[in-house]
Order: sequence, then C-alpha cells, then structure tokens
Amino acid sequence: GVSCWTERVSGLRSGVTELDSQQADETLTCVNGKWFSSSDQDGLGDFGCHGCVQVAATGFSIEEEKREQEMYFFNKLRLSLHSEVSLKTDPAVYCLEPKKPPKPDVEAGLLPASLSSTKSYDANGFIYNEVADRSGEGGLMFSGENFSSNWTYEGNGDCSTPPAYSSKAWELAPSKEGRHANGSQTYAAWVKEAWKRCRDKFSLTTFVSVWTDAGYRCYTGRTCSAVSANVHAHSWSIKDERCKYRYQSLPEAKEACGKDSRCSLITFDDGMACPLTKRFELRKGASHPEGGSISYVKQPILNCAGNCAARKPVTCGGLRNCGSTAVDGHKTNSFWTSSPHTDVSTCSTTAWVQVDLDAPMGVNQVVLHRYVDGRAYCGSRVEVSEDGVHFNTVYNSKGAYDDPQNVHGTQLNFSVVVARYVRVHSSRSTSNTGVHILEVEVACSGCSSEATVAPQMDALERPGLEVNPPDSARSFSSIWDNGAHG
Repeated sequence: GVSCWTERVSGLRSGVTELDSQQADETLTCVNGKWFSSSDQDGLGDFGCHGCVQVAATGFSIEEEKREQEMYFFNKLRLSLHSEVSLKTDPAVYCLEPKKPPKPDVEAGLLPASLSSTKSYDANGFIYNEVADRSGEGGLMFSGENFSSNWTYEGNGDCSTPPAYSSKAWELAPSKEGRHANGSQTYAAWVKEAWKRCRDKFSLTTFVSVWTDAGYRCYTGRTCSAVSANVHAHSWSIKDERCKYRYQSLPEAKEACGKDSRCSLITFDDGMACPLTKRFELRKGASHPEGGSISYVKQPILNCAGNCAARKPVTCGGLRNCGSTAVDGHKTNSFWTSSPHTDVSTCSTTAWVQVDLDAPMGVNQVVLHRYVDGRAYCGSRVEVSEDGVHFNTVYNSKGAYDDPQNVHGTQLNFSVVVARYVRVHSSRSTSNTGVHILEVEVACSGCSSEATVAPQMDALERPGLEVNPPDSARSFSSIWDNGAHG
C-alpha cells in the first residue's frame, strides 16, 4: 500500500477535479514482475500526492519558517503552566527544582519566591474602552524628534517585492518644486513624509521607496531587495524600531500608553510582523474607521462628583427587598420595611448591598443610612471592584459597633481608590438582630475632578500563583496562566 503525508498533501487521481476523486492511499499489485495500480495502470498510474494550499494572515509565514506555528495562535489560546511538586512530607521535587537547595527554614515542597511572585501593571490613572473597526492616525514610532535617526539605507532603486501602496508622481510635493536627488534636504523631507503616510496607511510598514519626482511606495514584507537599475528611486527601512511601541500583552501596553502623553489608543494587530506575539501597538491621534481592527481608547479616570450611587443598579446578598430603594434618596425610618433588610444573630455575620456606578471612578467614602433611634450597628465593611468579580476590602470595622445612628448616616472613610462596584456590608444592631439598609451613598469627599490613583488590573491581567488541592501523593501548583487574554 502507498499513502500520502496527510498533514501536508492529499492523494488525488490525476486529471479528475471532483471531490470524490480524493483518495487517501493506493494499492499496488505485482503481476509477472510488474507493478500495477488499482486502475490497472503501470506503477502508481494516475495516483499522486498533491500539496495543499494554506491561507494565513500576514506574519504566519515567519513562524512557519521557524517551525513554531503554534506561536502564531499563542495569544488566542488559554495556557496554564503547572509544576508537579511534592507534599511537605516528601522532600523530592519531581519537575521544576530550584537551582539552589532551599534554606533549612524553608518547608520542602514549596515553590521558590521567584516563581510565586506576581507581576502587575499600572494603568497610570486611565481606563481603556474597547471599540471595534477603529484604529489610530499613526504609530508612536514616528512621533519622536529623532524620527530618522534609525533609518537604514537599503540601496539604489525601489524594492523588488510587491508594494502595499504605490503613489503617483508629485504626491509628496507639487511638481513646481522639481526633482530632488538623494542627499538633498528636500529629498530627506520627502522620505520622512513618505514614512508617515505609509505608517498611517499600514501600521506594519517595513520599507519605503521614494522617487526623485516626489512619488513613493509602501511595503509590508520582510525583504526589500532594491532594484539598483532604477536610478530615480531609493529605498529605506526602519526595521530596528518598528516594534518599539508594540507589546505582547494588553496590560503592558496599557502601562506604556498611560506613561506616554502622545498615546491616545492601543490597536490590536493580528499581522504579527514583530517578533513572536507583539500585537498591541500604541497609536496617536483621533480614532478612524478601519475594518477588522480592535482598539482600546484611552480615557482619564474621573473622581466621583456628588453622590454617585444615586439611582444606580443594585444587587444584594442575604437581604430581603433588594432593589432601587437602597439608592432612591429615602432615608427615614418609615421606609425600612420597603428597603433591604434581614436578621442576623452575631456581628460576624453580615449582609450586603452592591452598587454599580456604571464606570470606574475615584471614590473614598460610603455614607450608610440605617434605622435611627439611638441604636448602633456592627459589621460595617466596604469592598470595591473594577470588574464585579475581584473585590478588595477598603474599610472594615472588624465586628466592632459603629457610633449610634443619626440622621446624617454613618461615614465609612478610606483612601481614594478606583472602583466601579461598591459592596457595603452591615450586621445587627445593639437593639435587635435586624439589619436595615435604608440608603447607600458613594462619594469622593474633598477630591478634584480627575482621579489621582491608578486602577488595579483584573485577575486575568495579573498572573499569579494558585495552589490546587493535593492529588494522592503529589500536588500540582499553577505557576502561570495567561487567562487567554489576547
């Protein structure tokens, strides 16, 4: 039997185009010392192995040449790395062992600190709104004063590879300026302008060719091979700098964009002309339509002004009558039956109201209105979150009783944090087991309009250590997870 390598080629009958002509293998039969195919022809007859056609986006061929095709899809797949380690009772480490033996005071079986540490990124006081089919005016790579300092002269003539764009003559300047040769100040200005226009059209421009008649071409390929016979054009590259403002992960790009005043948005580029998976590019200017692009528009985080919880969406935990009555402005005792309430026996048990502020903003105060008759409540706690999943505690009375309730409510103050979701806990009172939450107010007391603190990255953007329950005599520790955040 004869078969083809099905990963790369398919078996086909020559001269036949119907789909049913595909044949995975062929059977040869020897008759009187000669081989015949299943169609009674000599040898393999009309059977052959034919190459498949593979269609992929720009950048895939780079990884395929290195036989690292999986790197092209890396940012689109969820990946977890696990280290098989022993329990504390077994000193052996089966896989990832530290280069140096652990110190005597370190318990066996624990990962070294270098593996369990967490890398977080600071968005520097900005949030990023995702928009589809939009991109920026140009990449930051062409924004600096030393724009031309890293140009590389590829040679006399235009690139031999197909251009992504080819202009007409005198597109960079009017014809009345006349021709200018390479080396002149005017020609250098044309080269600079050609780079800017090419990058505005194609963010992954790698080469430009500029004619002495103010025409130009843009190239996005990996090679140029300038045609030296063309004496009216010269070609240039900026390969060393093309990836300077591109990042592998969105958190890295957010941190860099937040630090650079020129950056107005981050564009996700699936072309991958840069090494490996640097797909998030910092761009400048206003966004404009660009089919297929995904961008993250940079916006400053504003502090809460006034009561930002008023009439916002409410959810509850362990309370009856959960709903808008907790943020409708009615704070007097007569509304307690229609407001969120329940009964708990001890201060260690709490119920909570959560308010969605609709957008991340700076806050530093919660005013909690409960039943007023001289009683005091315990178990007050405030948790905040940007994604509604991962919460941080910013205020905790640790089971102690607050001051007796009054008509102005109980102020729960903390340092300014960025939050969209504010969860307020309360427990019983000195009078009975009732928990009564008449009104929740959220504010940024004494704050300016713009937030002075950076938002926290969510868990998908903050890889860290997770220890799974032991399995038999061994346990596995997750040491990194990309969260499929690409």
